[in-house]
Amino acid sequence: MSMCPICTKFVCAEHFSIWWNAHHFNWENDSWALAKFCYAYFDKWWDENKFNWQDASWALSKYCYMHFDKWWNPEKYDWFLASAELAEYCHMHFDKWWDATRFHFGHAARVALIKYCIPYFDKWFNHFVVDQDDICLFERYCPLEYRDKLTELRLHFMLST
Repeated sequence: MSMCPICTKFVCAEHFSIWWNAHHFNWENDSWALAKFCYAYFDKWWDENKFNWQDASWALSKYCYMHFDKWWNPEKYDWFLASAELAEYCHMHFDKWWDATRFHFGHAARVALIKYCIPYFDKWFNHFVVDQDDICLFERYCPLEYRDKLTELRLHFMLST
């Protein structure tokens, strides 16, 4: 059951202890909602084997980053769909999750790396799949000590056109 019997809200955090039953919860469809609405009760509902990693990894990163050390599992995390959220919301745990062979360098994930993971620039830049549109983001967020890399990128795109 994902509906609160008291207020009839979907995955109600206010009455969590009343309606919560792991055996009757729809883990397949509603795992994301636990992360979003009931992060304060993380220790009561977290079950690595029942949680729907494929559809809700992003929600763990976005709403449960403060419990990162409890839920992080690189084997189960959906890198393809949730790399952007990992970079944006879990950047403070970068050294624990960074894996260039798993990280999905889609547009949103590249933007998140540039905006939120600049302190780790030297670790991810060599693996970065650069798009010409990324140059503007680099100009905006890149610290001065990495401007030489930005110049290299500009030259690369000028020579390749």
